[in-house]
Amino acid sequence: MRALDPADEVFLEQYWAHVVAHARFVLDLPGASANPGVREATEQYLEAARRLVPAAHRIAQVDAELPPMVQRASAFIRDNLHRPVTAVEIAEASGSSLRAVQGAFKITLGVTPMQYLLNARIEAAHAQLLADPALSVGALARRWGFSNHGRFSMRYREVYGESPNETRRRLEAAGALPMTVSVGRR
Repeated sequence: MRALDPADEVFLEQYWAHVVAHARFVLDLPGASANPGVREATEQYLEAARRLVPAAHRIAQVDAELPPMVQRASAFIRDNLHRPVTAVEIAEASGSSLRAVQGAFKITLGVTPMQYLLNARIEAAHAQLLADPALSVGALARRWGFSNHGRFSMRYREVYGESPNETRRRLEAAGALPMTVSVGRR
C-alpha cells in the first residue's frame, strides 16, 4: 500500500470523526438505540467507514471497541455533556479509582477523561451544527458547555479543519443543511 499524502491523512481523520459523530447523533435520538434496524444500519455505516479508513487514522473511537471501565465512563460522559462534570464523577461512574480511569483512557484512547469530555462536546456540537442551522454558533457553544466562543471555534477547527461558520457556509452552499422555516408577519 502506498504512503498517504499528509492531506489525505487529515481528510481520513476528519472523515472518520464526522462518521462517528453522525453515528452517535443518530443513536442518541429518542428511541433510536432501541430500534434494531437503526442499530444495524448504524453498525453497517461504521463498518463501511472502518474498511475505508486505516486504523491509524481512526482518531474517534467507537465505544464497543473499548474496555468495560472506559465504556462506563464514556457512557456517563455522553449522558452528562450538558452539565459541568468532574474527573472524580467520571471515575465514580466507571466504578474505578480516578487514577485507574485516567490510565485506562490514556492507554486505550490516548487522552485523559477530561480531554475525552471536551472531544465529546465538540462532536455533539458538530452534530447539532449539521442538524440545526437556525441555532447560532455562540448558542451552540454555550449549549455544549463552552463558555468562550473563541476557544470553542479554535478547538472545532483543530478537529474538523474549519471553523463552525465555515462548516455551515460550506454545507449551505452545497444544499446539505435542513431547511429552516421562517415565520413572518403578514
